[in-house]
Amino acid sequence: MTAGIWVLGDRLWLQQAALSSCVADCQNTPVILIESRSYARDRPYHRQKLVLVWSAMRHFGRKKQMKLLNKLSQSPYFSVVINFSLGVTLSTIASVIVWNLEQGQTKSQFEREIDNITHTLQYNLENYTLSNKLLGGLYEASGKVTAEGFQRFAYKIFPAHPGILTIGWSPRVTQNQRLTYEQQTAPKNSVDFKIEEHNDRGLLVTAEKRDEYYPITHIESTYSKLRNLIGYDLASEKQHRTVIEKAKKKGNTVLARHFFLGHNSTDNFVMYQPVYESKAEFSPPEKKREFLRGVVYIVFQPSVMVKKAIEGMKLESIDFYIYNSPTEKIRSFLVDRSLEDESDFMLFYDHNTRQVIESSQQANFLWSLRKAAGHNYCPYDKQWNTCLRTVYVAGEQWSIVFMPKEEFYVRTERDALATLLLGLFATATLTIYLWMSIKQNIQTERLVVSLTEEVKEIKANYSSK
Repeated sequence: MTAGIWVLGDRLWLQQAALSSCVADCQNTPVILIESRSYARDRPYHRQKLVLVWSAMRHFGRKKQMKLLNKLSQSPYFSVVINFSLGVTLSTIASVIVWNLEQGQTKSQFEREIDNITHTLQYNLENYTLSNKLLGGLYEASGKVTAEGFQRFAYKIFPAHPGILTIGWSPRVTQNQRLTYEQQTAPKNSVDFKIEEHNDRGLLVTAEKRDEYYPITHIESTYSKLRNLIGYDLASEKQHRTVIEKAKKKGNTVLARHFFLGHNSTDNFVMYQPVYESKAEFSPPEKKREFLRGVVYIVFQPSVMVKKAIEGMKLESIDFYIYNSPTEKIRSFLVDRSLEDESDFMLFYDHNTRQVIESSQQANFLWSLRKAAGHNYCPYDKQWNTCLRTVYVAGEQWSIVFMPKEEFYVRTERDALATLLLGLFATATLTIYLWMSIKQNIQTERLVVSLTEEVKEIKANYSSK
């Protein structure tokens, strides 16, 4: 049998103790309002007052919220619900704000660090290019540079640029000038000095007749055996001849990536600088080529240059790849997450081991590990604008792909989560306190009502006696 709540005509407010006690089951608890004519006849009620009481009872009963006990909005626990909802909302908003602030800070820090790396690498590359230009200026300013003078110049360049492996000078020698060159360049006590080239079996033989030659005349290298190649014609090899022709047409430094004589690595780069006679200074470009004296060149290893450049930097959570490709080409690969082209790969820096890796297979393996682990390569934007930089060397573009490790930006998520948990803890604490306080107040009010009714009953019994 379901128990209902009898609401008297002088108890018509929703916050009274009897109605408040049925909030938990308000839909199944009937509320009873009685208009008793017999009771009105037995009691000496004023008629107009009785009409007002009954009218108030009917209006009270017709209220929609009476059916659900004014739902939750009239519940004494309404403040608890509001407090909890507001606390959760504010905690969430605060955590989002903290996340955005931390994200902005880590992004700014990341950009500062990679810009610093980029500027350092650009500065070193410009110094390498400048060294080549200075070497060319030495030959343009001097009518003749001796082997001793070249050696002294080279010994000043090597310590300042540890990535440079070889420095050389090859004059332009026409067929008509060949005999004179061989006689003037021949070492002392040598009667059979000739301009040479490699035959099909890789042996040094006298160079065949051609319109022009670019024999090695001065050379200093970390590979001592290259000093024995004086007189070797660079133009006898297609890869050298093509780049020399390009430098000749361009009239400026040209960069090439290929295997140079005696070097055991194909990851080296060669910068060729054309050297002209003094009268070519005011000549038009098409005439300037006729006054070409020769080419100077430096062979350098990018991995050594990069390792030396970043030696004093604290790269604790940043890896980077360097590719010998324009930025837009690399960006198109990155957006598709398919950057595994070995032909353009130069090197990879691993911050864990602080090693510069030149093996494309090993670098691609590390890239694949990141991909398999689901790491966000560039967490700041999908188009890689933040994580992609470019350096320029001899008119060519090198693209640098920077990748922050998880520990670099995990602080953002950690601080945002801590803010959310702290807010939820404070909300839960306050909510529990309010709930217990209201519950205690309701129990106290019920006790007061119960005691009041008992006092009235005792008083009525006493009066009847």
